[in-house]
Amino acid sequence: MSSRKSPTEITIKNRTLVSSQTLADMLGLSVLTIRNHYRNGAIPGTKIGRTIYFDSDKALKALSIVLPTDKAARNTKKYDPTDDM
Repeated sequence: MSSRKSPTEITIKNRTLVSSQTLADMLGLSVLTIRNHYRNGAIPGTKIGRTIYFDSDKALKALSIVLPTDKAARNTKKYDPTDDM
């Protein structure tokens, strides 16, 4: 079995597409979050083989609708049952 890695960036028809890992790094999100948004239809992507590629401009535009813009909204504290004690 070959262990070839997919490229992190490809160009198709004068458009540069980036991998989900590269997009996650650019946005400071996890790869899982990027993939979930892709599966839910929130961000457009192109699957080539087993790798999903994104036009970073289109993804940023689409995610600006989905993600909160202020840092306080993104860093909301999760419920901790020990706080009730």
